[in-house]
Amino acid sequence: MLARPSTLLSLTALIAAQIANAVDIRVYQTSDNCNANTFIQCSNVNTAACCTTNNGRSAFVTGNFGTVTAYDVQACGNSGPRVRTSAGRCLWPGVNFVIRAVKWEPVAFPSSARQSEVVSDGPDSEQTASASAQCLEANSFGYIDEVTGEEVIYTIPDDRRAAILDAVGKGDRAALKANSLGLDRVQ
Repeated sequence: MLARPSTLLSLTALIAAQIANAVDIRVYQTSDNCNANTFIQCSNVNTAACCTTNNGRSAFVTGNFGTVTAYDVQACGNSGPRVRTSAGRCLWPGVNFVIRAVKWEPVAFPSSARQSEVVSDGPDSEQTASASAQCLEANSFGYIDEVTGEEVIYTIPDDRRAAILDAVGKGDRAALKANSLGLDRVQ
């Protein structure tokens, strides 16, 4: 039995909406202003999924809509200090805050709020906390090529994960380039 055209159209619209809601969450471990030469990234993250990181100092989410929340624990939706801003802006929580997880939600950041706001304690909303059960590790890394000025991104292979995360943590572009040999570029 064939599906009705209206059913197929609805299913196509639903899939397109999920794809449109995917963002990249980039974490910089050596920069306070989202402008380092090296970074790790969770690619194609869906709504309210949590991207866990090592020790980030600033974060950026692609797109220009939604709210970005950084946590100082490796899980999203828990109580404790966190910092929020809108997507498309650099999120820098401050000197005494280490980014260990980042979440993006397609909920508008209050336009009346300053560039970012600190939420000191208490859990996220019940809806947010339950939706954030999916925790993702960074699945790609990148650097700015010093010759071309081009941004280069690769998927993190399991056998090179430790070396890549160490190089990003140190801002060691040469080590990242060496670890990218033989890998296919994502971007």
